[in-house]
Amino acid sequence: MIDEANDDPELAWKAKCLADVFVGAGWPIGGMFDLIEKWSGGGRKWIWDIDDDPTNVSPYNFAYEYFGLEEVELAEPVKGEKWLWRDGVGDFDLARNRRRQEQFVEMIRNHVSALTTTTPYLAEKLKSIAGDVPIYIRPNVLDFDEIWTNRRRESKDGKIRITYQGGGSHGADLDYVLPVLKAIADEFPHVQYVFQGDTKGHAARVIPEERMETFDWCFDYPTFAHRMADLGADIAIAPLCMDPVHAEFNRCKSSLKWLDAAAIGIPCVCQDDTPYREVVNMKTMPDTDWNGLLAKTLDEWYDCLAHLVSVKDMREVIGNNAQREAYMWWSAEDFAEEHLKQYMEVVHGDGGNGHVGSVADQAGSASRS
Repeated sequence: MIDEANDDPELAWKAKCLADVFVGAGWPIGGMFDLIEKWSGGGRKWIWDIDDDPTNVSPYNFAYEYFGLEEVELAEPVKGEKWLWRDGVGDFDLARNRRRQEQFVEMIRNHVSALTTTTPYLAEKLKSIAGDVPIYIRPNVLDFDEIWTNRRRESKDGKIRITYQGGGSHGADLDYVLPVLKAIADEFPHVQYVFQGDTKGHAARVIPEERMETFDWCFDYPTFAHRMADLGADIAIAPLCMDPVHAEFNRCKSSLKWLDAAAIGIPCVCQDDTPYREVVNMKTMPDTDWNGLLAKTLDEWYDCLAHLVSVKDMREVIGNNAQREAYMWWSAEDFAEEHLKQYMEVVHGDGGNGHVGSVADQAGSASRS
């Protein structure tokens, strides 16, 4: 609604007159800074949701053009070009981006009444820019009553489907694990890959087109949930590139890819690092209770995928355990009352340290598994 109101004066007027609380998200781009300042005051409150580290943007994220603070040179030139981001080339302007980062911090401290984020790790990062603004940790949750209503559909053609979903900003994550995906494809002729989002270009470099099924992003969330169930996927993957360029940015991510797979009973192999290590119990429970697999090295990635491809019973055990835990711990219904209470704290001005929404109070509940 905020983006639409920025372009629609009538909608903006209605929102400003009727709303007590405005909710924004991500990196403010375009005229958002002016809009936030204009709509502040008069008893109205802003809540801003942040699900990435705004001080450490991945160079593969679209927002790097607006908030990136360093030039980035490609490890290997592409079509003769060695720079991914270079000051003064295109719309990339380091001086402007530094001002924008400062403006973002000023916006939060002067016009935002509360921040929300998904993990304790990212909440700690946000303390450096939040000042006295309270931070509420709201883990990703799913609506099992209206949206995530179906279990995964089993394929009937004898193929084992491995699925991955990700945008262009996750290109490095997929690139990291591509050698393993190729090795699995070579070893197991009945394995098929299902890619969702902006990933086909990366995967096509090593995986034959006939071994891939690709789908564009689905921006309608209920449709995305139903499509996930209808893909016929047997295994999901959630790799993260943990090299020096990407590690800290990725540790600020949430375990949403595991949760999406768990919601419909698909076992997921995840990177053995934050954020998945806090949710997937492979290292702490017997294999009959596993809710996913963790892989830290490429050898471990191969072993985990080869095992799941080969052992149907293990796929079913992990998928069932994961789905049961998703229902038990990550249902939106269970968090609704707590979230409403947080909104009321913001509206009435009594949020902050020592209240339900503070980082210290919620660090435990947000990472439960």
